[in-house]
Amino acid sequence: MIGVPGSGKSTFASQWLQYDPNCVIVSTDAIRAELFGDESQQGNWSLIEQEVLKRVKAAVAANISVVYDATNFKRSHRIDLLQKFANVGADKWMAWYLKTPLKECYRRNQQRQRQVDEKIIESYDKSLKQFEPIEAEGFTRVTALSMVNGEHDFSVIQKQIKSLPRSIVNRRNCSRKKILHQYSGLIDFERLMYLISLMIKVPGVGLLHETNPQLLQKLVGNATPITDSLVEISALMSSQYHSIYAQPEALANDLEWLEKNAIIGEQGLNAEIDVGDYLGDINQFETHSYSDIDTFSRLIKIVRCLVHYPCFRYEEEEDKKSQEMFLASLQLHIYGITQATFRKDIQRALHPYKILPNTAMKRAYCVGTAVLNKYELEQVYKVLRSHANDLEDPIALSTYQGIEKKLELSQILRSDQFADDYRVRAITNKTGVDLENLPDYAAYNQQNELTKAILSGQLLELDRFPHTGRHPHDPHLNQPFQVWPLQVVFANIGWYLGYETKGGNADKLFRFERLDRFFINRSFPETRSIDEQKAALLKLEKLYKSSYSLHLGTNVTNQQKYLDNRQRASVEITVEIWCKESIFNFISERTKRLPINQIKMSKRPGTNKTQSKKIFVLPTTGDPEYPYCCQLTLPCWTIEDFELKRWLVGFGDQVKVIHPVEIVEQIKLMGDGISKLYQ
Repeated sequence: MIGVPGSGKSTFASQWLQYDPNCVIVSTDAIRAELFGDESQQGNWSLIEQEVLKRVKAAVAANISVVYDATNFKRSHRIDLLQKFANVGADKWMAWYLKTPLKECYRRNQQRQRQVDEKIIESYDKSLKQFEPIEAEGFTRVTALSMVNGEHDFSVIQKQIKSLPRSIVNRRNCSRKKILHQYSGLIDFERLMYLISLMIKVPGVGLLHETNPQLLQKLVGNATPITDSLVEISALMSSQYHSIYAQPEALANDLEWLEKNAIIGEQGLNAEIDVGDYLGDINQFETHSYSDIDTFSRLIKIVRCLVHYPCFRYEEEEDKKSQEMFLASLQLHIYGITQATFRKDIQRALHPYKILPNTAMKRAYCVGTAVLNKYELEQVYKVLRSHANDLEDPIALSTYQGIEKKLELSQILRSDQFADDYRVRAITNKTGVDLENLPDYAAYNQQNELTKAILSGQLLELDRFPHTGRHPHDPHLNQPFQVWPLQVVFANIGWYLGYETKGGNADKLFRFERLDRFFINRSFPETRSIDEQKAALLKLEKLYKSSYSLHLGTNVTNQQKYLDNRQRASVEITVEIWCKESIFNFISERTKRLPINQIKMSKRPGTNKTQSKKIFVLPTTGDPEYPYCCQLTLPCWTIEDFELKRWLVGFGDQVKVIHPVEIVEQIKLMGDGISKLYQ
């Protein structure tokens, strides 16, 4: 019997017993009641199975027919049980599949004394619809049953039983018309499909015992250490699917076959699918949907295309359907594939075996997380390598090293291939700080802890290393200070932590501190919500994006006024410089240094249609030597910003600061000091 709870299995069995008394019903519910005192107790399946096999064996010995009454909703369970039945002498089984509508099953279930959760009934029904019983599982015949006025017509059923030998002959004659292959057997085919599915579900499978033993332990649930790739894959196939798909020797052959046919490995799509011969007994063979070599080859080619060339539909292609786009790409590599056959392959294999997700694929067709082809993966690898090495980002470096190890272990690419690679692009503003000799407890070397604190909103206490550089008006003089960490950024020569100060005279002050200058003194249990963190981060970003550099001043009131649109003008200054033409050509190129509403300049020399009409709006100065004007609207703390003064002084006599007067006086003092030094 096959059917969900409430489908009428037990009713059919009891009615059949009245029609044919020379049979016995073996019911798992009845056995549970005998073994555990209650049929609702699931109990130890191995004990139940032993009793089932014992009763079936006894019935066969007594030449009595058996009706096995259970849901039998899983195909792997049905196959496994049929093999075990054959081992006790019961090798001929007919499947009676009760395809009762789900709503009717719900109705009957509500009238039963022992009700089953409707979600369980729904999941059983879904499993049966995905993998309906077929003869290839080991049945001599599969028959769908329906009731008429609450009764089954057993005379019709009896005729089906009597006609069984003829139907088997007819079915096998049809099978001989198919060209068989090494995966024509159902178990072999399903093992291959589940192996592909496992590789999608668990990236890096076979190497987890090296790269992620904790995850492997969680998936397998076995305390025995695994030190071999094949043993690992076998254990995962058994735990995730069923032990009938976990034979190591067969899996080894499958892996070799997948590599030979470019499902795994580096080979492309040009080679034909190399399928071996079917070696089983043709006289005892029942086909499945992909037993014929043509349908199987088509399916494998689809999987191969998904692996090597994921398909995406972008916004500019809204008039096209993603399935149509992917079908068009498939037709370049698969002769004769049509939309109808592609849809069948999705329904029969790609969705049921979870090679494609069951969700609607409106914008992309790809296998698992395989959204990049090999070339794109190489480019991402190069970019990440450049970022990690050039910027000395420990988080990116750790990620890069982990990806590099996985790519090498999987043999997708080898790092030595890129050792002498010509670097077309590089980031040149490397950190100018000696990071190698920092102590392990320096904040730069504790970025994982910083990241966790940022995301969890954890309060930290920081402390500076002695004799490190600091701003003259640093509010944290020679003492630890508490902060809400908000963001890690790279600027100019190093990595900085942006934070909001807590407590003291600088409470609620936003600042940046370079990671090599301080360490985490301790972490507090006090936290705040991610929404509070995000709100604070928005304020921090507003301040530093509007400032000339990461210097945000030391006055909390000024920062709060700047963040208030109504009070911002009261804490803004305008830095105006006049420039000679030669240097203005350089200055006027950098229009992205600040938000567009904070920059105004004279029109550039010549006619340039690409000039921003919002920026190049000022007239010339009227000064023949310094004819071009540049105005920057900045927060008032910019007067103390050393980076701005260094930028201005760096131009020498090519620029002239007009105002504010405070910056003019500071530059005069700097100039006088330099002049006296070299007199």
